[in-house]
Amino acid sequence: MVSKMLKQIYEFLLVSIALSNFKPFFYDLLLIDIRMPNMTGFEFGLKIREVDANVKICFITAFDIYYESLLEEYPNMDFSCFIKKPSQALIERIEKELSTV
Repeated sequence: MVSKMLKQIYEFLLVSIALSNFKPFFYDLLLIDIRMPNMTGFEFGLKIREVDANVKICFITAFDIYYESLLEEYPNMDFSCFIKKPSQALIERIEKELSTV
């Protein structure tokens, strides 16, 4: 089902390359791992939002999330989309996010 909805998927293994290749108003949805080398996924998400405030972002993690402490540390970040990996929830959440595109 997801493959019919998605036209193209871009994968970046390095944050620096992802930031330099990011095009505002181009991507429908970003899937960002919370734990990355050199920068957290939240920090990356904030940098992306400086360039494109409307891009949809879903954070992916294998760890428990503590929402209160996240909101304190990142008060300007939208934390409405979390996907715990590995899980079928990834496909379901992508379909949900893209259904409103």
